[in-house]
Amino acid sequence: MNSKPIRSIRTIFAVLEGVTLFLAMLFVVVLFSLMGRQIKASYLKSQSVEVDKVETTIQSYIQRNRELFAVYVGLPGREAASALLTSFTDLYYCDANFVITRVLKKEPASPIFPGYDIGRSMVAGMLAEINREGAVVSAMFRSSEDERLSVYVGARSGGGYLVGRIGTGPLGEALLRIAEYSGSIIIIATGDGYILSSSGDPLHLHILPGDNVTEMKLGGVDYLYMRKRSAGLDKDIAILTPASTVYALLDGVERYARLFIILFALIILGKIVGQTVLIMRPFGRFSALIRRWEPDAPSPEVPPGFLQYEEIAALYQSFNEKSEQIRAAVGALRESEGLLKIQRDLGMALGSTAELGAALDLMLEAALGMEGMDGGGIYLVDEEAGFVELACSAGLSSGFIEAAARYGMDSPNARVIMEGRPVYLEDNQISVNELGLVREGPASGEGFRSLAVVPIRHMGRSIACINVASKSAPRIPQSSRDALESMASMLGNVIVRIRHQEQVAASLREKEILLKEIHHRVKNNFQVIISLLNLHSKNIKSEELLRHFNDSRNRIRAMALIHEKLYQSGDFARIDFSAYLETLTSELCSIYSSPSSPVACRLEVERISIPIDLAIPCSLIVNEILSNSLKYAFPPPWSGGAEILLRLAGEEDGSIRLEISDNGIGMPDGMAVGAPESETLGLSLIGLLVRQIKATLRLDREGGTRYTILFRGGD
Repeated sequence: MNSKPIRSIRTIFAVLEGVTLFLAMLFVVVLFSLMGRQIKASYLKSQSVEVDKVETTIQSYIQRNRELFAVYVGLPGREAASALLTSFTDLYYCDANFVITRVLKKEPASPIFPGYDIGRSMVAGMLAEINREGAVVSAMFRSSEDERLSVYVGARSGGGYLVGRIGTGPLGEALLRIAEYSGSIIIIATGDGYILSSSGDPLHLHILPGDNVTEMKLGGVDYLYMRKRSAGLDKDIAILTPASTVYALLDGVERYARLFIILFALIILGKIVGQTVLIMRPFGRFSALIRRWEPDAPSPEVPPGFLQYEEIAALYQSFNEKSEQIRAAVGALRESEGLLKIQRDLGMALGSTAELGAALDLMLEAALGMEGMDGGGIYLVDEEAGFVELACSAGLSSGFIEAAARYGMDSPNARVIMEGRPVYLEDNQISVNELGLVREGPASGEGFRSLAVVPIRHMGRSIACINVASKSAPRIPQSSRDALESMASMLGNVIVRIRHQEQVAASLREKEILLKEIHHRVKNNFQVIISLLNLHSKNIKSEELLRHFNDSRNRIRAMALIHEKLYQSGDFARIDFSAYLETLTSELCSIYSSPSSPVACRLEVERISIPIDLAIPCSLIVNEILSNSLKYAFPPPWSGGAEILLRLAGEEDGSIRLEISDNGIGMPDGMAVGAPESETLGLSLIGLLVRQIKATLRLDREGGTRYTILFRGGD
C-alpha cells in the first residue's frame, strides 16, 4: 500500500464544506460593498463582457464537442459508443467523393440518407481541408433542413470521412441563460449582418446595423446595442439590452437578492462538482474495477492515489481478503465437482462392466484422473493361495512392476491391506513408518513424493487394494482421499458382483454340458432299444405281432428324436416343434410309403417352440396319427393321389392348433378316439395323451380323416 498519510473522506467533506461557505459569505460581503458604486459603471462595460462570455460559451461548447468527437474517432468499437455523442444530432460516414455511405444518427426531419451527396455544401469544403490527424470544425451556418444554427465536425476515417453535426439545443439554452441574466437579446450574424440565430425575438430585424451604432429604437422600445466581430467563430455577436432593464437594476434591492441567489447557487454547484471530482470519482472507478473482477482473475489494481483515502484503502484490503476466500472456495468447489464427475462416470461404467479386468482398469484410470496422480496399481487378495497380486497398473516402470508384482500374506504391504485401514504417506514422513511400509526399495526410483494405500473391502473382509502416488504433490489432499475411499467402496461391490456372475456362468456352463450329455445318452439308449427291437423283429413270424413291434419301435424313435433335437440345440428347456415335425414326418413317410403306393406328405407349419414336457406327448400324438394315416387311409389299390396335410399354427389367445388330415377312406364309424369299446391301442394312446396335455380334440370324417388338437404352449 502507498506510504503517504491516509486521509479520511469524512474530513475532506467537512473541510470542503467549510471552505465553500466561507468563500460564499466573503463574496457576498465584498459584492454588497462594491455593488452600489460599481454597478452603473460595470453595466456600461457589461455588454462587452457579455459578448466575450457568449463567444467563450460558444467556443467552449464547440471545443468540448470537438474533443469528444476526436476521442470517439479513436475508439475501436465506434458504433457501440455512438450514444456518447449526445450533443450531435447527425452522425454519418461519407466516402472520398463526399457521398454518404452510412448514417449512424440523424434528426427525424433530416434529409440525409446513404447515397446523399454533400459535395457542394459547406461541409464538403471543410472536409477537403482535413489532414490525416485530428478533427476539423466547420463554420457556423443555418442548416437548410431545419433552419437551425449548425456546426459540423469531421475527421478522416478509413478512405473517407466521419462527420457529425453538433446540436444547437444545449448551446441555445446556454445563450438564453446569459440573455436572461442581462435582460438582453443575443444575436449571432454573418459579417454582412444577416441574422443566423437569436436568443429572443429581434422584432423582425433581419439585417443588423453596423458596429458603430450604440443605441437603437425598435418597436417603440429603446435598446443599448453592441456588435463585435468574433475571429474564433468567424461570426458577429450582437447584444440588444432594453435600457429600462439597466436602470431598473439601480433602483431595487430585489435585483441584488437575485444576484446573490445566482452567485450562491454557482458556489454550491462548484462545491458539488469538487466533491464529485475529488471523492466520488475514485469510488466510482474502484466500483467499476470490482464489477469487472472474476474469481479466475487476480485482484484489480487500484491506482495508488486512491489508496490515500482511508475508506478506499480499508475497502480494498477487505476486498482482497474476501476475494482470496472466494478463489479458495471456487477452487474447492470445482475440485469437488471434478471428483464427483469422476465418481459418477466410474459408477456408470462399472455398472455395465461384466469383466473383472475391465472393471479394474476403469477404476485405476478414474483414480489417476484426479489432479496430481501420476501412477498406481490395483492388487487382488488371494487368501487361499496366501498372497496379494498386482492385477493392473499404470505410470509405473517395468522394474517396479516386476519387484512389486506379488506380496506374501506375512509382508508389511499385505498386512496393511488386510487390516483394512487407508494409509497415506506424505513427503516429510520417515522411510519406515509405524506400519512397517518401507519407502525405499522398488519405489525409490519412481520419484513419488506421496502415496495412498486404500484397501477395498466387502462384508468386513479385504478383497483388493488400490495404490496411487504423486510425483508433484507433497501430500494427498483430503478431497482426493475421500474420493479414493468412495471409489474403493464402489469397486468392492463390483468385484463381488463380477465374481459371483462368473461363478454363476461357470455353474450354468457345467449344467448345460451335463444336460446335453444326458439328452445325448438318452437318445443313444433309445437308439440301442430300437436296434434291439430291429434284431428281435427278424425272428417274429406273426404279421400282427410284427406290426405291433414296429409300432412300438416308431414310438421310441419319436421320443428319441426329441432328445436328439434337444442336445443339438442350445436350449435344453424348449424345442423347435416345427423343425421336429418336419423331421418326424419325413422319417414316417419314408418308412410307410412305397413306390407302388406313394403318399404326399405336405406341411404348413409356423415356427413354434414348446417345453420338453409338452413336446414328448405331442410327438407321440403326431406319431400315432401319422402312422394310422399312412397304414390305413390308402388301402391298395388306391387312385386319385394320396395326400397327408399337417398344419401347426398359433392362435390369438396364445394356444397352439395342431391339425393332421388325409384324403383317404376315412375312419370307420365304429371307431372313435376315447371310445373304449372300439378303440385300438393307438387311439387309446392318443386319447390318453390328449388328456395329459389338457388339450381338446375334434375328429372330422368327411372326405377323409381330420384331427384338430388345441393345446396351450406353456410359458
